[in-house]
Amino acid sequence: MPPPWQPSFDVYVTRLAADEGEDEGAASFVLDMAALEHAPLATHPLRLQIRVALQSPGEDGLRDPTEAESLGNLENGIVEAIDQAIDGVYVGRWVHDGTTTYVFYLPTAAADAIEDLPDILGSTHPYEPEWLTDPDPEWSFYAEFMYPDEYTLASMQNRALLEHILSEGDVLDAPREVDHVALFPSRGRAEAAATALRDAGFSVEDVAAPDSDEAPWSLPFRRADALDSGRPDAFCEEILDIVLPLEGAYDGWSAPIVRGEP
Repeated sequence: MPPPWQPSFDVYVTRLAADEGEDEGAASFVLDMAALEHAPLATHPLRLQIRVALQSPGEDGLRDPTEAESLGNLENGIVEAIDQAIDGVYVGRWVHDGTTTYVFYLPTAAADAIEDLPDILGSTHPYEPEWLTDPDPEWSFYAEFMYPDEYTLASMQNRALLEHILSEGDVLDAPREVDHVALFPSRGRAEAAATALRDAGFSVEDVAAPDSDEAPWSLPFRRADALDSGRPDAFCEEILDIVLPLEGAYDGWSAPIVRGEP
């Protein structure tokens, strides 16, 4: 079924860690970011994962460009088949260690039909799918494993914002005042963050009281920074290291466009 929202797929690359903290290598995710606002979908409490081995993985275990077309055709075929045959909602995929795993959420009534998955998918040659199903009524796998953490999410947002800024003719290596906002559940936590941000070289405004009991405390701050050479990811990491331990949420940054000489 088409989901009751407008899907918005985005991509990010991260590294997976085992329970013991050991690095399990690179992983590339393509994810419907819009699903988070609507999850869980009560009508679709069953998770389906379909995994295939890559034919020509790169040394890092991710896709090689030479296989992109065939994998794209495979993905389109799987998504269409699951949608039409068992009312599946596709939320994304990840590539890791030479495999691609596609993730769907299904209605409970689809559980018996999974036994006929090879017939549902039809020919997938030369790929040989493996699959599993698991009850996941809260969509925890999507929200807790597939969805990016705050640091990765900030980097994704930076990428989109920088593309826009560059399209306006910006000179990224020119320092300019960059404005930030962080939100906190209490004045005390906001003021603790303000102290740490000042120590990090930010100019911090007064904490703004919320408009209601449910609203957060707002903390605006700014600092002159350039936007080239990964600098936005660096200052976002710096801010998140301060804000997150205080149960705060970073609400992003904005900056004026600085154009070069005509």
